[in-house]
Amino acid sequence: MRKKRDSETTKRQVLEAAKKIFAEHGFAGTSLASIAEESGISDGLILHHFKSKENLYETILNELSKEYYKAIINVDNTSGNLAQTAFEMLQNTFTYWCKDSVYSRIATWAFLENRVSLIKGEKELTTGLAENIRQMQAKGLVDERFSPFALLAMTIGPIQFWMRSRNLFKEALKLDGSDQELDQRFFEQYSQMVMKLYQSPSMIKREEEK
Repeated sequence: MRKKRDSETTKRQVLEAAKKIFAEHGFAGTSLASIAEESGISDGLILHHFKSKENLYETILNELSKEYYKAIINVDNTSGNLAQTAFEMLQNTFTYWCKDSVYSRIATWAFLENRVSLIKGEKELTTGLAENIRQMQAKGLVDERFSPFALLAMTIGPIQFWMRSRNLFKEALKLDGSDQELDQRFFEQYSQMVMKLYQSPSMIKREEEK
């Protein structure tokens, strides 16, 4: 039993160290030696647990994608108010990217390194979010004229762009306020636009008739 606990502790140390190094240097710029130095675990023991740098990298992305998905869907939908549920999921998405730096940086490195093949966790994340949109479309909450993949891209893409470009906008447009204040102002207007985009024609008609 002691060996099992030590093994789990060792793997967790390696994973946390590898996340940091991959986020700073990308896959190509990360060596097992640098992970060993950061974690205090020998590269031989790292290979014993993870077999290869590629497998270690995929393990991290699988973990991060699952954490991300779990954060997004962490909503209270017992009220049956689908519009509120959709808004909370959008808010969770924005909050996640505001707080996260590791996943976004690793993903950016993956893009720059042309690592285009999705791993299992990322496929499950993408298909899971698309399925959520399909279900909302079936219930009349989301405009069925648009495909789930287009709505998904329009939802997540602007958030990631804002996170990367906030300082550019702040300087070029001389925006007043702290980063947190600007994030709040952006989300308030962005969420209004997205919720309007998601509304089906029948929902818009019902709103106009009220």
